[in-house]
Amino acid sequence: MDNIFTNGKIIRSGFIRLNYVQSDFEAKQPAKAAFSVPKRIFKRAVKRNLLKRRMREAYRLNKLPLYEFLTINNIKISLLFVYLAKDIKSFGEIEDNMLDIVKQLKDKIDTNKY
Repeated sequence: MDNIFTNGKIIRSGFIRLNYVQSDFEAKQPAKAAFSVPKRIFKRAVKRNLLKRRMREAYRLNKLPLYEFLTINNIKISLLFVYLAKDIKSFGEIEDNMLDIVKQLKDKIDTNKY
């Protein structure tokens, strides 16, 4: 996980930040994702868990185009999504940001030519 912070790249869309790095892990799926909500912003675990559930669901619903792209290009990638807003956003707002991040990630990977 430290590798994501030291060697990773960052994409930001609204109130969600994505740290990503190319990996060489052994798994069937082409991407591993983790979700984080800072404790210093949301003190209550109930609120942090709610936001992580919303981010995970938004990612789950919109990851298929990314997985297809990564599989075709034989790329493995590790992802870390971090929630940065100071208030609790609706699922729709989170999903819109997640769609934008997935689109930006595909574009960056395509231009970087891992």
